[in-house]
Amino acid sequence: MRCVKAVPIVMGLLGLLLFASVGQATAVVVEQSYKWEATGSPTELRTLDLNWGNSELKGNTFGFYDWGNTSNNFILAGAGAPAVSKLSLSANGVGQWTASFFGTNADDDFTGSITLGDTSEFGFFFSDGVGTYYKYALKEITPGSKWDLSNYISGMNVRVQLKTGGVTPSAVPIPGSILLLGSGLLGVVSIGRRRNKALAA
Repeated sequence: MRCVKAVPIVMGLLGLLLFASVGQATAVVVEQSYKWEATGSPTELRTLDLNWGNSELKGNTFGFYDWGNTSNNFILAGAGAPAVSKLSLSANGVGQWTASFFGTNADDDFTGSITLGDTSEFGFFFSDGVGTYYKYALKEITPGSKWDLSNYISGMNVRVQLKTGGVTPSAVPIPGSILLLGSGLLGVVSIGRRRNKALAA
């Protein structure tokens, strides 16, 4: 019986220890999918290549996609891309959103656009010519206006900066560390319940 009673105690402690260890590790590197949403129309974003090296020779690319349809995308930089530096998201009079892309030579150097539909949700992706990666580490440099995106498989690092309007990134799904914390707390709750039952008996 003592061994059975010890099980929730061990589970609770292990959950909390795992959360602590994961928290320390992910403080350095956390790669997740992020859903971005424009909160103003128009919203203008600028992109800057921070660490590409010979990415173009490797076939690496960085792109933008419609959150509801990953095949509806546009290559922003990298091999065979027009080197987009400006993204403009805007809604027309009936609430239909469009993402327009402009090149590095001039703000009015239009390169293309995609229709997002009735939502302004979008995402960024990386590719190394072998696979396409929708997960990356996101570091907020300036609250609400400047972020660094890093993908460790491709080795690419890109900065996204808000110029006008508003945009909000949110992690999807819930980080695994939160789930570990939940398992630890459940174990602790189970311990408390068992102790209360024992005292009542």
